This record gives sequence, C-alpha cells and structure tokens, in this order.
Amino acid sequence: MSIEPAFVEFVFRVHADGRRERSAEVYVRREDGKLVTATGRLEGEIGAFAAEAVAEATQEGGGVRRVPIDGRSFPPARRRRSR
Repeated sequence: MSIEPAFVEFVFRVHADGRRERSAEVYVRREDGKLVTATGRLEGEIGAFAAEAVAEATQEGGGVRRVPIDGRSFPPARRRRSR
C-alpha cells in the first residue's frame, strides 16, 4: 500500500505548575485517501518530511511558513478522558 506525507501536528503544553510537554504526530495519506497516523520507523520520504517539519518548528521564532488549513481533511479528534 502506498502512502504519502500529509502533515505533522505539534502540541506544546505549559502547565500551571511549570511543567512543559512537547509532542508531535505525523499523519500520512493512504492511497485510498484516508488520513492515518504514521507508525513505526519514519524513513524515506515520510522521514525526510517529518525531520523538516520538526526542524522548522524548533527554529527561533517558530516556523516561517503560513499555510491555510482546511480542518475537514483532518482525522476526527481523539476524545480525552477526564480524571
């Protein structure tokens, strides 16, 4: 099955107690058009795409690229359970 890079979603959280969390999730588009999370080792075209996105996001002042996003193409948001 063929896949191509779609986008990288970055989450930066700053908690009231000063803790900081950073995470990134790489999404790919399958040949059937469905967006899914990339799993396993990121190699080849997907690895290069993810590395470039991470490098851009960690540059001083954040990224320089501004791209309009159509949220309708995103996978459904995962619901968080309250504790």
